[in-house]
Amino acid sequence: MLRTEAIASFHPAPAGRTTQVRRGLLQEDFGMTTSTDISRVPAPARRPWRLPSLAAIATTGIAVLFTYLALHDPPGVVSAGGNDVDTDFANDQWVTAGLLLAVPIVLIGFRSVWLGLASALACGVTQFVIAEVVVERYATSDWSDGLEGLAYVYALLVTGSFLTVALVGAGVGRWRRRAASRRAGTTATEGPQHLDVP
Repeated sequence: MLRTEAIASFHPAPAGRTTQVRRGLLQEDFGMTTSTDISRVPAPARRPWRLPSLAAIATTGIAVLFTYLALHDPPGVVSAGGNDVDTDFANDQWVTAGLLLAVPIVLIGFRSVWLGLASALACGVTQFVIAEVVVERYATSDWSDGLEGLAYVYALLVTGSFLTVALVGAGVGRWRRRAASRRAGTTATEGPQHLDVP
């Protein structure tokens, strides 16, 4: 009968974040033992919050930039021919571009639900800043008809959309991590096996 088994023992890592591993492999009944020593294996440095934190900061910065471009030098009151005029106190192109921030928000939420929600709220605040400035410009230009208050409704809808996509990203990320953990657990339970060979 031939029996093959794997024996592993782990020693605490020294100050240099290294891992001592001594693994004895292939111990057979007739006494032959082959061992492999792996010493001073650097432990990987993991910073799980670094990338989503940087992404959240960058997303907030882009939202502030979009806000500045939307409010800087808008068309204002423009004649539309005859007695008709168009009033535009924010650049619609940059306001619409702000909707693209949903993409990084969902990706940040995939990695961290709290950073995703924080990014969504930060980007939502910029939408309310745009709404406030637009309403004020309508009031000071004497072209106010009351409908400019709908800018707050738009800001509320956009903020709600940002929060929703952040939660969706967080849900998908949690599901992926749980699936990966289950796969890793299944692999670990299989572990070393004892084989009896006649």
